[in-house]
Amino acid sequence: MKKKLVTLASAFACTAMLCSCGQDIAKEAAQKGKSYFDSGDYETAAKAFGLAIDNGSSDEEIKNLYDITLKYYQANKEYGKNNYETAEKIIESIDANYENYGIKDKIVTLKSDILKAVETEKNLKDVSDKLSAGDYAGAETAAEKISVSDLSQAQVEELNGYKTNISSQKAAEQERIEKEKQAAEEAKKQAEQKA
Repeated sequence: MKKKLVTLASAFACTAMLCSCGQDIAKEAAQKGKSYFDSGDYETAAKAFGLAIDNGSSDEEIKNLYDITLKYYQANKEYGKNNYETAEKIIESIDANYENYGIKDKIVTLKSDILKAVETEKNLKDVSDKLSAGDYAGAETAAEKISVSDLSQAQVEELNGYKTNISSQKAAEQERIEKEKQAAEEAKKQAEQKA
């Protein structure tokens, strides 16, 4: 019986030490996370906040900061890979309490950039759809409305490809009209000569 009590006491002491170590790790990770957060290293801050949570931190601010920094980092990463719709879903899922932290301006700027990119993607699709439908004048008008300054390099190349296609289609259409006009004039001359 005495041996069982000693074993049980030892197990309890080990558990208490491990919990204490976990809390120390959580506290240190939370402090480091805040430091990384304040310096703008959001990827490392998210990892540190995650470590704090994994080690038992129940601090709501740490959980909020983890959520904000992780989502900001992920949205920024997706934006950099031109995955604008995914980036938009992530950035829109950030809790509004981000406005209470120094990351506010970065989130607002990224959100604005993402929304511009999503709108540009829609405009490029409109040009593509009009080209596919043979509406070259409509495609040209839609292409002219797109501001090149808001485009990524890939989007600039896509737009230039559409503009080249529009120009070649317009030239082909103009050539067809000229041939029809010449054919009509030739037919008129032949009709006049027969009369």
